[in-house]
Amino acid sequence: MNIFNNRNYLFVRVSIFGLVALTATPSTSYAQDQGGARTNEIIVTAQRREERLEAVPLTVTVASQQSLREAGISGMHDLDQITPGVQISYTGALTQPAVRGVTTLTSGEGFENNVGVYIDGFYQPNTAALNMGLTNVASVEVYKGPQGTLYGRNATGGAISLNTFNPADHLTANAELSYQRFNDIRAGGYVSGPLVDTVRFSLAGSYRNSDGYYKAIDPAGSGKTMGNAAPIRQWLVQAKIEFDLTENLTATLAHTAMSNNDPTTLLFPNQGYAPSYLPPEPFAARLPFRASSNVTTSNKSTSHDTTFKLVLDTPLGPLTSRTGYTTRKNAEAYDFDGTYLPLLDVSAHFKQRTFQQMLDYSIEKIDRLKLVVGLSYYKDKHQNDGSQAFQFGSPLDTQYVTLKDEAFAAYADATYQVADKVFLNVGGRYTHEKKSSDYVDFAGTGPATLVPHGYVSASFNNFSPRGTLRYEISPRTNVYASISRGWRSGGFNPTPPPGAPFKAENITAYELGFKTVQSIFRFNASGFYYNYTDLQVGVTQVNPINNSLISFVSNAPSAEIYGLDVDGSVTPIEGLTFKAGFEFLHARYKSFPGVTGIGLDPTTQNNIQQVQNWSGLQMVRAPNFSGNFGFSYETGLAGGSFQMSGNAYYTASYPQSNPSVYGVLMGSLANVQRYKEGPYMLVNGQIGWTEPSGHATISVFGTNLTNKRYYINYGGTSYFGDVGVFNSPRSIGVKLRFNY
Repeated sequence: MNIFNNRNYLFVRVSIFGLVALTATPSTSYAQDQGGARTNEIIVTAQRREERLEAVPLTVTVASQQSLREAGISGMHDLDQITPGVQISYTGALTQPAVRGVTTLTSGEGFENNVGVYIDGFYQPNTAALNMGLTNVASVEVYKGPQGTLYGRNATGGAISLNTFNPADHLTANAELSYQRFNDIRAGGYVSGPLVDTVRFSLAGSYRNSDGYYKAIDPAGSGKTMGNAAPIRQWLVQAKIEFDLTENLTATLAHTAMSNNDPTTLLFPNQGYAPSYLPPEPFAARLPFRASSNVTTSNKSTSHDTTFKLVLDTPLGPLTSRTGYTTRKNAEAYDFDGTYLPLLDVSAHFKQRTFQQMLDYSIEKIDRLKLVVGLSYYKDKHQNDGSQAFQFGSPLDTQYVTLKDEAFAAYADATYQVADKVFLNVGGRYTHEKKSSDYVDFAGTGPATLVPHGYVSASFNNFSPRGTLRYEISPRTNVYASISRGWRSGGFNPTPPPGAPFKAENITAYELGFKTVQSIFRFNASGFYYNYTDLQVGVTQVNPINNSLISFVSNAPSAEIYGLDVDGSVTPIEGLTFKAGFEFLHARYKSFPGVTGIGLDPTTQNNIQQVQNWSGLQMVRAPNFSGNFGFSYETGLAGGSFQMSGNAYYTASYPQSNPSVYGVLMGSLANVQRYKEGPYMLVNGQIGWTEPSGHATISVFGTNLTNKRYYINYGGTSYFGDVGVFNSPRSIGVKLRFNY
């Protein structure tokens, strides 16, 4: 692979020049060593214990709250702008992360991601809820590569860990209010402190109200707009209370309530190849940020999440119990044909209940040995509570699906210092999982059935080991080699034909890495190779019952992924920090024949559903190159403090969410992928001033300053042509922040 023989050459040169002395880890805190020299110190919990980042033998990106703010990161979907090799995308209403080309394309409710997301150590199965902003987040850690041993069954590609602030032992508070383009108002706040000597509390909340950046086009065909197509309404409240039950036992009880209605990605404006029965106007064909719909588009998710954490400080190390229970409801309403005609509308209602219990024992007081052992139990019930498809206002069908998932796991992971500077790690996790699907589809609203009641179940078992060898070249400089495995259990498609099974996917990863930290800079580099088999790929097919699209899981026999990760930071003078990073990635389906895709008929210029061969094609959300460069600067001004920061992110082209090709009818274009996003760069920046007391800061910020347009959801159907939703355009805003 000639990595310089493409349009990325200029950006690659700039990145490599900057990385002679630095590369981007977007979180740096300073401590003093015994000699008084300044050192970068970042503590992470990637191996379920607190360790310096440079001592962890895997690729980790860390961002503190301040770093997120400096880079203009306000939500999960912005994290890829500071983490090369990561894409945070949508399929329909659902958030789907990708790490080094490992992602899920299944868009139906009840499907889990294969990049695990954790909040305060609790797994998050609700992919719709991940659309929220990063509220009360102290730090974000992104682990690249399979995490099957330490994080379990759905961490094939990696894991993302969000850590919120714990209750403080002194009174602290902050509040933030911002206003930006599209009448986007956001507010948030946090207060924490002691109630008595042994009890502490925290209360955090956020609110967002926005018109959204998509407008409804005039039904009369004038080309003018008639109001907002996808307004956004969000709120979240989180309460924590922490008790010192004894000198060695601490308990934390937390509850989070959330409501999120962001329907943007449930708009389906046509982007080309519309069939003749769709009207040329007033539907919003190829007009940016315009949509048409004969229903009020909605994607409302509400949830209540209660967690209880117990930490016992034993003579050998902390014993931690985590118990969580979550209830969630989601209601969707959208116009699938993207016109003002009532051709095909969908109304869907889901509810979900999840219980999880984890027990970790981190043994740290045995000479030369660090050991973590754990048990976990997970139980989930996900119900499609009567989803309906409507044609010309009348219900075509009503679906009821119940998916159940129960999993047990036990794991152990040990690091032993075999010599003065040599550390050997071995670990493994055994998982037993049982899944079931209960499905029925009624004609209209019933009682006649289109698909009779069916019930299927199956069990899956897996052992995921890992091993690493780390050599400490000098204090805070390490090289390592690792082998690890990841696993995602099989299951059943919650769509017709009922109970259609798919196999578990497996990945084996090999990685070599180098990490060093000096007084003013940090540098990390890693090379990796993945052998990926039976990957679960969402294949878009037409529902034979109601002619809507369904995401049907298929197994690609094999894929090959390899690449290079580099990142780091440098602080040449006090107050000025540069950050940069890049990833070269080769991710291809090695063997994937006989798959259903969306081709093009050159005679009719209409989309057609056909059998295709995706062998050798670029995997979805896997650009050959991505990189970022950022800086932050702070200096005194008018008795206070002046701050300036910015971040630029670049990605090469990649298939957005559908690997389909033009097809055998298109001659030389037969094997060319259709739904590829072109290369683009995003630039964010802000300037601010903190008044002399240090309590209040006012700032002006901008996102997507170059006003780049790209798809965040893009695909095709044989009934309504190509459909796609663009990203948010340039936005300028002002923010006021208060700290106490």
